[in-house]
Amino acid sequence: MVVGTSTIVPTTPTNLSGAKSLVWDIKDKLTFDPDGPGGLQDLDGDSFFDDMRPGDSTLISFNYTVDCDLACGADLEYDIKGTSKYTDYCRVLNSSRSTSIYQFGFEQTAPISQTTPLPNYGTMSGSSKETRVGDFTFNYTLDNVDTSNAIMKLRINYSNTMQVIEPINFLGTSLTLADFTVIGAGSTDTTNGNYNPVTDVDSALEYTLTKAQIALVFDNTLDSLSYAMTHISCDSFQNQGNSDGWELLFQTTNTPCAINSMAPCVLDLACNKGFTYNVSEGCGSKPCYNVSDSIYRTSPYGFTNEDGTTSVIPTAAGTSKFYEGDTLTFLRTAMLNADWPIMEPTSSLAISRGYIVIFLFLLTRILM
Repeated sequence: MVVGTSTIVPTTPTNLSGAKSLVWDIKDKLTFDPDGPGGLQDLDGDSFFDDMRPGDSTLISFNYTVDCDLACGADLEYDIKGTSKYTDYCRVLNSSRSTSIYQFGFEQTAPISQTTPLPNYGTMSGSSKETRVGDFTFNYTLDNVDTSNAIMKLRINYSNTMQVIEPINFLGTSLTLADFTVIGAGSTDTTNGNYNPVTDVDSALEYTLTKAQIALVFDNTLDSLSYAMTHISCDSFQNQGNSDGWELLFQTTNTPCAINSMAPCVLDLACNKGFTYNVSEGCGSKPCYNVSDSIYRTSPYGFTNEDGTTSVIPTAAGTSKFYEGDTLTFLRTAMLNADWPIMEPTSSLAISRGYIVIFLFLLTRILM
């Protein structure tokens, strides 16, 4: 803190990271007049300029920096209060007063919430896909924040089992995927269904708000966001490990500040609000049945070529022909797994032995 024009008073605590309050104590600290005539004076003759006559004032200035990584959403509203304690000539405390000095930030006048009932994908299995829409509401107003050069973005994050698709409705406007910038190298998701689970490393979609839309966000009127997500069961659309949710990112300007030559950090007004949904997966927590079939042949003579003259690795043509004396083998490999020790009874059949698995193989032979 600076008293007057140049006198610096230390701050307590010295490390303000995460601090809810801070103190500037000038009692018995200043041995000279920091602000000239009036203001702080040595009225009690103790050689410290920490006294003030009724009606006098002094200028106090300080810089307050918001750490974007320590707060989001409702915690971005700041009300700086000054608490003054007064003592008389006998050093007896006889008064204390707390006054709001400055209020600034983003006041959340309604919580960010997802409309219920939540999206329900139902029971899914294999690589089946289902699409559901999530609806959200939020409400903000501003306190002493300059938005004339502000940059604001809507970022939609998605996990590897989810795909963002249209419709996307934000602040009463219908958006398309083409309105968003894809965050991530090798992206192929600007059109529905174009994800590549091997090479796609997308992490988010970003939409930059217009000046008019920024004003709508802070007009203290309930706002809304809704967008559709396709879920794929027991599989993935892409290989990144993001979470499902959305952010409302705000930056006062991208011009560096004079005090530290750094651009202001980016605040998240939505706290990466999760896209919450219900689903019953057919693989993992529920029984999952996987089957792999193969057919191969062996020759009693040890020959695998068409002429039966030498034992060689079968050619493409050779693997499609069979000869007298060959043995045709059909191999089915099956795996049944689940977290449940016993499956539910089907119809009126009472089951008490755990899983019942029935295999049926039908071979139809056509003579030509």
